[in-house]
Amino acid sequence: MSGHRPTLKHVHKPFKSSHRTKSAIKRASSSLKNMTRNSVRSGTGSLAADYKANRRNASAQARKAKKAKNAVTKRAGTVSGPPRVVLLLPLSPEPGVGTLDLLTALLGPSVQGPDVLKTALPVLGAPVTVTYEALKARITYIVAPTESPIELLDALRAADVVVPVVDALVGVDDDAQLLVSMMLAQGMPTALPVLRNLELVGGPAKNKSKTRKAFNRFISSKLGPDVSFHVLDSDAAGIRFLQLLSKSKLRRIQWRDARPYLMAEAVAYDDASRKLRISGYLRGSPLSPNQLVHLPGKGTYRISAIYEAPDPVPLNRAQARMSAEPMAGSAEGYALLATADEAKLHPMEQLLPPEVNEEEDELAARMADFDDDDGGLPDPFGDSGSDDGRPGLHSASRGAKAIDHINVVRAEIQSDWEAFVGLGPANDSDNDDGEGVGAGAGAAGGSDASGSDGESDDDERPLNPVEALAARQAEDFEWPDEFYAPRAPLCKDLFREYRGLKSFTNSPWDPYENLPTEYSQIYDFESFPRTQNEVLDEVENDGVGLDAYIVIELDDVPPSVMASLTPTGVLVAFGLFRYERQFSVLHMSVSRHASFDAPHASGSPLMVMVGFRMLEAAPLFSSDNPKCAKAKFERFLQPGRTLTASIYGPIVFGPSMPVFMFRLNADSPVPQLVATGSVASINPQKLIIKRIVLIGEPFHIHKSRATVRRMFYSPEDIRYFKKIECYTKYGRRGHITDSIGTHGYMKMQFDGVLDARDTICLPLFTRLFPRNNTRIIDADTVLEPQDQVIEATALSQY
Repeated sequence: MSGHRPTLKHVHKPFKSSHRTKSAIKRASSSLKNMTRNSVRSGTGSLAADYKANRRNASAQARKAKKAKNAVTKRAGTVSGPPRVVLLLPLSPEPGVGTLDLLTALLGPSVQGPDVLKTALPVLGAPVTVTYEALKARITYIVAPTESPIELLDALRAADVVVPVVDALVGVDDDAQLLVSMMLAQGMPTALPVLRNLELVGGPAKNKSKTRKAFNRFISSKLGPDVSFHVLDSDAAGIRFLQLLSKSKLRRIQWRDARPYLMAEAVAYDDASRKLRISGYLRGSPLSPNQLVHLPGKGTYRISAIYEAPDPVPLNRAQARMSAEPMAGSAEGYALLATADEAKLHPMEQLLPPEVNEEEDELAARMADFDDDDGGLPDPFGDSGSDDGRPGLHSASRGAKAIDHINVVRAEIQSDWEAFVGLGPANDSDNDDGEGVGAGAGAAGGSDASGSDGESDDDERPLNPVEALAARQAEDFEWPDEFYAPRAPLCKDLFREYRGLKSFTNSPWDPYENLPTEYSQIYDFESFPRTQNEVLDEVENDGVGLDAYIVIELDDVPPSVMASLTPTGVLVAFGLFRYERQFSVLHMSVSRHASFDAPHASGSPLMVMVGFRMLEAAPLFSSDNPKCAKAKFERFLQPGRTLTASIYGPIVFGPSMPVFMFRLNADSPVPQLVATGSVASINPQKLIIKRIVLIGEPFHIHKSRATVRRMFYSPEDIRYFKKIECYTKYGRRGHITDSIGTHGYMKMQFDGVLDARDTICLPLFTRLFPRNNTRIIDADTVLEPQDQVIEATALSQY
């Protein structure tokens, strides 16, 4: 009997080559098509051995490079390395007592100690290098000058080991929190805290235990739980501490060790040739004679030659004999190591002043005349540009007629602003219906900023500029970016440079649109990481070796540099990489310091220390949005927030550099620390978007439709902004449908029932650029204290 063969059974087609996966096609087209993936993993293929050999070779090279880098760090203070720089940081009042006593005890066992102590103790900040034959080590001691934060940062930049010193009889100073925070922000080197005079603590024995526990809590909270303190109550404890200073593992400060730097051991200046010679041990990375050298607070200069000099503090007799022998072919005891190559010199040019055309120049002059006439009072809405000739809110291409119109109507806005900040009485007589116009959103819940009943409060005293600025900061914190529209001029003229966005996160914005004149003078790298690697490799392959005692000869140094050197300061020369003299847009991530409690407006002048370079600039603050490339402009540096400060500044390469912001006050010669942070990026294409939210209130509500008032006062403005989507503080979305009458009432449609307590918001956006007023502080720079009135005026520019 024959079996039944089903005829309707479905037979799957064989797998065709056109349906192969991407990985299968890639394997077939590569040189490994005869090898399977399993053969490569198992090591049975023909190329598996080559792959393993390459991996072993790469691992061996990485280990070798790491050992070489660690060897350079371990050589510090030994026979083959430069002396270790130890910074004694007093954290108690009267630093000349306990700290100098500790320095005397540490200098005693050294070879040069008796000679140094026989003459006189060094002044605060002056480096002293001594040798210890028993320990086979060399140490340079510096007593930190705590009176000036700028000089303290100069000393911290050169330190390999920091020794915080606390007197048990006095305790921790009130400024110790500031000193420790600056040390942490600068880059924390190896820390060895010392507690002095613990044996002199009187009273019961438990008082000493309480003192030790209190100091331990302070050190653990500031420097970390792994840092332990030392009590030098005997000679044996002092010897053990000296061993720690000379043999302890050094913590690398990456941004400093990535570039060449030299702490000046001796300085000589020739008035005739205007050449400055700086002697010291080369640290960090190799130094090329084609590089530029920056002296913090003194300026940037070109190297003419690099000499090798005998070691002034030899560690043993062999080094002493080598130092005493004259060098072959040397002049003045120096041997020439390298000279600058004219073809490879790094450029010295900086950001040029912006070139403005005749129309822009005329516009700047007319706007300056208006600023002089109004007494310098701030503009509540502000320009989106700067005061250096670049077109801001008004463009010169729109003609002088628009400028005349705006200059006339600005006086009316100015009177409202005077009433708001308390500088003058409000003029509400022109308001027919008793509706005042406010410059801010002080009554964003529905009331008017200058009083809904038209009555002025005569009992309120006028606010001074500091109080007015503090009031504006508090208002900006509670109602950020919110404003009531003015009655005049028309909003479509006042906010002509603004635009509406469907979504701040997703809506496109061309970064090359309407760029200012300054952008033609700055650098924009196609690939910043690639350029950084090329620049670092250039110096690595063409530079003088590390750990040598050298003399750098600088050209064309003015006499003011030598006159500005003080015996209490530490001079550290840093080598600049290629392009670091040129300017770009720097974005720095900063946080307001806890010791600073005054209001600070965006765009006000500050002293900005970026790494080792001191600048005078007006940072523009913004808050980054991780979901998009836009950053929202912030009008104030609010406490408890991390913001991005943007300026025109010199380019920096290498690991992220620390940033300090100071302000000079008229009542104190010491700069006040405002904020700390680090360099985040260098990107001229970053979008800093300023937002203005015009607010209105519902007058009549019928389900999802409403009549809104006080957002605009003209039907022309309503028709102009009709296409922009609005939102409410309770989460509704809507749009303008029609205008009612001639007083600014309008109909709106929302996506749900509107609450009577709700506030309608219409957001407008424009792009801001930093102000072109950055200058590098050098020996000839004269710094003036920043005034709060200047800050208020600076805020009006934005």
